[in-house]
Amino acid sequence: MSDTDRPDDTAPPAETTDGAAAEADPGAGREPDNDAAEAEPTRKARSEAAGYRRRLRDTEAERDTLAAERDQLRTQLDDRTRADVEALAGQRLLDGSDLWTATTLADLLDDQGDVDPALVTQAVDQLAKSKPHYVRSAPSFDLGHRGESVKGEATFADVLRGGRT
Repeated sequence: MSDTDRPDDTAPPAETTDGAAAEADPGAGREPDNDAAEAEPTRKARSEAAGYRRRLRDTEAERDTLAAERDQLRTQLDDRTRADVEALAGQRLLDGSDLWTATTLADLLDDQGDVDPALVTQAVDQLAKSKPHYVRSAPSFDLGHRGESVKGEATFADVLRGGRT
């Protein structure tokens, strides 16, 4: 047989400038009518897949945005809750933020996630026992007067009266 006498099933592959393109397109040697008929469902499938990919990217972007908003709101809520706890603790402590040296926010919340004043009081009591210098002292209304001076010592009033020196 000569090159022109080959049967159809052994026809040489279509020549292209790019050898990879010929390998990638298995229907390169087919008749044009078959290519058009098969290309339409392929084109539809590719278009549909591209639409799904676009929707997926949009949904992922929306998910990421919502997650960032959720995290920001959670941080704001935690900050406000911490401020509430510090205000409660500040009634007995010099600085309400000292409470965080002994406990965490999660330890002071009830089942619904609200601040439990009883748990805050308990935590302040425990901190007061271990670090009494954190506790606010009771106010003194005597303007510093602490009773009689020690006998034998002269006071400033005694010196002015001409008493003991």
